[in-house]
Parts: sequence; C-alpha cells; structure tokens
Amino acid sequence: MLQRAAEIRGQKLSEFVLSGARSLAEDTILDQRLFILSPEDHEKFLKMLDEPFEPSARAIERLNRKPVWED
Repeated sequence: MLQRAAEIRGQKLSEFVLSGARSLAEDTILDQRLFILSPEDHEKFLKMLDEPFEPSARAIERLNRKPVWED
C-alpha cells in the first residue's frame, strides 16, 4: 500500500514515508499544549502576559489594508 501511494505521488518509498513522518512530527509539535519552563522563564512569560501589547507599525498596516479579494 505504501509503495503504491508513493508511486502515485511520483516519490520513492523512502521519500514518501519520510514526508509522512515529518508531517506527523510537525502536527505533534504544533498541537503541544504543555510547556515546561524554568522558574526564570516562567516569570518572564507571566510578565509578558501582564504587559500591554503594543503592535508594531507593520502589524497595524497589515491589519488595516484592504483584503486582496475586495479589489
């Protein structure tokens, strides 16, 4: 089954399997909800959450520009 799927995609079996494993690894890392921090990093994180957020001029510009689908 894996060989056939690799052939359909025009890939070698090893490329196909590695691509699938890489995709699963990315999903696993992005879905991580538990973060272990040192006490110092935990304090930095809490401080960042408590400070007011100041968006950059670039971020404001992007948020205010007209979407491409409205042109």
